[in-house]
Amino acid sequence: MHGTSLRVGYSKFIAATDTNVSVAAYRFSTAGYLNLNDAATVRDIADHGGDINSIYRQRNRMQVSVNQKLGDHGTMFVTGSSQNYWNRGGADTLFQAGYTNGFKYGTYSLTAGRTRSMDGQLSNDFMLSTTIPLGHTAHAPMLTTNASHTSDGATNTQANVSGSLGETNQFSYNGYGTYNAGGSAAKNNANAGASATYRAPYATLNASASGGAGTRQVSAGVQGSVVAHPGGVTLSQTVGDTIGIVEAPAAAGAMVTSSPGTKVDSRGYAVVPYLSPYSMNVVDIDPKGTSTDVEFKSTSAQVAPRAGSIVMMKYETVSGRAALIQAPKLGGGALPFGASVEDEQGKSVGVVGQDSRIFARGLEDQGALTVKWGNGPVEQCRIAYTLPKKDSKAYNPGYLSLQSHCVPGSEMQAGVTPAVMPATVARQS
Repeated sequence: MHGTSLRVGYSKFIAATDTNVSVAAYRFSTAGYLNLNDAATVRDIADHGGDINSIYRQRNRMQVSVNQKLGDHGTMFVTGSSQNYWNRGGADTLFQAGYTNGFKYGTYSLTAGRTRSMDGQLSNDFMLSTTIPLGHTAHAPMLTTNASHTSDGATNTQANVSGSLGETNQFSYNGYGTYNAGGSAAKNNANAGASATYRAPYATLNASASGGAGTRQVSAGVQGSVVAHPGGVTLSQTVGDTIGIVEAPAAAGAMVTSSPGTKVDSRGYAVVPYLSPYSMNVVDIDPKGTSTDVEFKSTSAQVAPRAGSIVMMKYETVSGRAALIQAPKLGGGALPFGASVEDEQGKSVGVVGQDSRIFARGLEDQGALTVKWGNGPVEQCRIAYTLPKKDSKAYNPGYLSLQSHCVPGSEMQAGVTPAVMPATVARQS
């Protein structure tokens, strides 16, 4: 079977009245034309020896819709459509009108429709829908209700509660209940169910349960991916065709903000499960959750991958213990503001702030720092320090705080050793 189809559509927005008018779409097809869904259905019926004419093939279709905003008084719409078929007489006709507005606790929508089937039977449908947030917080659940009534006496009601939890909305849940009464079936039935999904850093977990009308169903599942790359193997949520690998050494716990729930693992890798091919993707890293001993030189990367590719994105980090050291000059006097601070290898580890405070990163467990505000021997001094033993099993969301003194070069040669106060742990501000 083969055929052709022509669609013509027109739409117009009238700014003066805030009105949208659409005529969509006149459709004229030859008898052998099938859309993809109908073609697949016809093929399946033919393979099983059925009658392919049981699938009604559209001949003409016309649809008109008008959407009118009423300022602060909501929105109303009117639609109408009619279609006939090549292999069956008669036409389907539908008229529908609706109104949507907000109220104190949420929004509501009223819809009324009339349908005329191919055999001439008329049916009227009425529906009321509401959407109400159950609270005022960012994670307040949303209650959605629907109630409908048809001309054959059937009444259907449904209530649904959904929401999400977590800093990145990684946990989502949904619960529903339905009740159907009356109608041609003349049998009342009710059912209810609930489901939940948790997007963990390395997999997605879901569970659901439902029951009603003599049936029960319970399911649970775990979905994820195992991605091999030059740095090893990384677990991930379910990935698409085009993905990225984040490489951020020693940055375990950092979050990939463009992929909610994705975190850098203990080896410094994370998988970005979806990237848009042939377009610029910006992948940002949030250092929150990493050790204070790690500093990002860059927290953003841009990449435009080919379709189906896996790209590596490297984020340079600096690792080393960090401490806030207050070390005025020996005998009194503040260190010059902005003076450079170097370790014993001459590497810059910080600068002097207000009140002789130095935030230094990349420190060894024990050593000395040199503070320089000039090239002469009287324009520098040294700070000896000893950091407490690091416990790799303990997580501490703060930094070490030390008190010491900065000894001038002449006094260091005389063997003067500054007193070092015991280190304490201060919370990050």
